[in-house]
Amino acid sequence: MCGSFFPSLTLNKGSIGVIRKPRIIPNELGYATNNLELDRSKPMKIFQIVDKKNALVKWAENSMGDMTLVWLKGFSTDGLTDDKTVTIKQPVQVTGTKQYNTTMGGSKTVMVIEPFHLDEKTLVKAAKELGLKPKK
Repeated sequence: MCGSFFPSLTLNKGSIGVIRKPRIIPNELGYATNNLELDRSKPMKIFQIVDKKNALVKWAENSMGDMTLVWLKGFSTDGLTDDKTVTIKQPVQVTGTKQYNTTMGGSKTVMVIEPFHLDEKTLVKAAKELGLKPKK
C-alpha cells in the first residue's frame, strides 16, 4: 500500500501523510508515542455529513468529552451517515481551515483535510530536485 511510505499526518497546514493511530511504545521514562513506525489506520467517527463531498469528522476526543473536529473535503459521502466510523487509507494533505456555523448559532474553525494526489508535474520537479534523470 502506498500509504505505508508516508508519515503520520499532523494537523498543521501543509502536512502530508496518512491518518494513523499513534503507537504507544514503553520506554524507561514511561510511555512515548512513536508515529514513525508503520501502524494501523485510524478510524474516525462522522460528526456530520455536509454534502456529497464534505463531512465533519472527530479527529480525537479526550477523557472530558472535548472533541477535535476536522473537515474532510473531496471524499465521497455516498452511503455514509452521521456517527458512522470511516477509515481513510490513502495519503491526505492538510490544506487550510474552514469556518462553519454551529447549531447553537455560533461558528467554529477547523482544519481541512483533502486527498493528496501526485501529478506528473510534481513528480518531475521532485525528481529534478533529487538529481534524478528520466529514462529515455
